Amino acid sequence: ERNKKIGLVGINGAGKSTLLKMLAGVEKPTIGDINFHPNINVGYYAQHQLETLDINDTVFESIRKFSIKMNENEIRTYLGGFMFTGEDIEKKVGILSGGEKARLALGRMLLTPSNLLLLDEPTNHLDMISRGVVEEVMSSFQGSIVCISHDRHFLNKITNTTCEVSNGGVFTYEGNYEYYEWRKNSHQSEEVKSDSSPKKNNKIQHSMRKKARNRASWINKRFVQLDDEIEQHEMILNDSSNTSNADLLQEAMAKLTQLEDEYLNLINELDQLVLDQK
Repeated sequence: ERNKKIGLVGINGAGKSTLLKMLAGVEKPTIGDINFHPNINVGYYAQHQLETLDINDTVFESIRKFSIKMNENEIRTYLGGFMFTGEDIEKKVGILSGGEKARLALGRMLLTPSNLLLLDEPTNHLDMISRGVVEEVMSSFQGSIVCISHDRHFLNKITNTTCEVSNGGVFTYEGNYEYYEWRKNSHQSEEVKSDSSPKKNNKIQHSMRKKARNRASWINKRFVQLDDEIEQHEMILNDSSNTSNADLLQEAMAKLTQLEDEYLNLINELDQLVLDQK
């Protein structure tokens, strides 16, 4: 529906990317049809789109090919919104970093007017500042979004609905990732209380499950702390009064990189904990 910002979640291999590809028309459903209203214009972003960029084009040329109605100043302003300024726009695509290519591919996709965006891991390869740019663009997007991401900070920021792909079905939670996690944890706690199976109450299994739950609980609490710390350092970087304080900005950037690494490592660990409990 209009203004729905849906996060697709689930363990690796559950079918999230396949579902998104079917919505994008890249793959056909085995049974049935997928129909959109005639007024729906779909924009699809996935990692393979980085490969569609011409490595011999400059950043400017890559956008100009898809923006016939924009003049040079408008293209430069548009690229500035994706953090390409000054000499950056004359760089060849072939020498761009993974994050720069991802920003350019997103920018090129958004040149085509769309009211439904399908995004598969849009923040992969992006540093924290680039992620902030993508978050801002997606938060202000007036249409609908269906997004796959392991970045819970990103999901909490832009989504208002969470759909879990699991056991061959899709289960909907009317809230962002934080709400989905709360509902899931509440449900699992109730299952543990009601489970009287002798096999599952085996001391060793019980101990391992308890350790896993405790670790997952700690990780979730740490995520909340990381979100706050990341926001604080982003405020430092975005504060115009700090522009001339190179030492402060460098320190904030280094800390953001450290926090990002910890964030991603904890995401992978939590995914593995969830997988082990299946």
